[in-house]
Amino acid sequence: MIDVERPTEAPASLREGKSHTGADVLEALHCVFLGKCYLCETPVALGTFEVDHRRPRADERFAHLICAWDNLFPTCATFDCNQRRRKSYPNGGLLDPGQGVELRILQRIDGVVSVSLRKSGTVDIVFRAADPNDLAAVNTAEELDRIHNGTRSSAIHKVNALRRAILEHVSSVNMEVYRLVSVSASPTADPAVLDEQRRRVQALVSRRAPYAMLVRSVFASLDLVRALFD
Repeated sequence: MIDVERPTEAPASLREGKSHTGADVLEALHCVFLGKCYLCETPVALGTFEVDHRRPRADERFAHLICAWDNLFPTCATFDCNQRRRKSYPNGGLLDPGQGVELRILQRIDGVVSVSLRKSGTVDIVFRAADPNDLAAVNTAEELDRIHNGTRSSAIHKVNALRRAILEHVSSVNMEVYRLVSVSASPTADPAVLDEQRRRVQALVSRRAPYAMLVRSVFASLDLVRALFD
């Protein structure tokens, strides 16, 4: 989960109270959330994602927020993230992207990703509140754990598919990072080749890229790569 900057002005169809799934709403959500599911950071295309109500519309406390701009979020249909969330809204609330989630929740991959693709049980995808007294962060970390690891969830086939997608992506990023490190260490490297490889890695570790927070956690210890973070 990444932080985003949501415009304060709602799309016209929301201001007019028409629909929370109008074309202008979908386009705005896709733009604001950088073309990704807000929960798992899987890329989504216009017309393919579900609109999630962070404060559930089935809860009578939040019935008035069905068309509230700041209560709408894009979720991927690929891994059914919206359907795999808890149906009840927890005491203490949940964080919204834009409320400092990148600082308030520690999101990381522990383990050797290249090995994990051949042998299960070697990698952990971890979500933890930076401050255990920050209840909204604790709740959100638990929610992300449920989505990514299946904790207290029965949709294990979706969990396994998401984990596989993340680890395969991280493995492909690792190959590009390895090339960058190799080229950078070569005293005879062509500067143009080095610049091109740097741009390739920069795109892969951008906040716009898939699974950005988890990818960054793997490579943040490399100064050469961390310097490319946006």
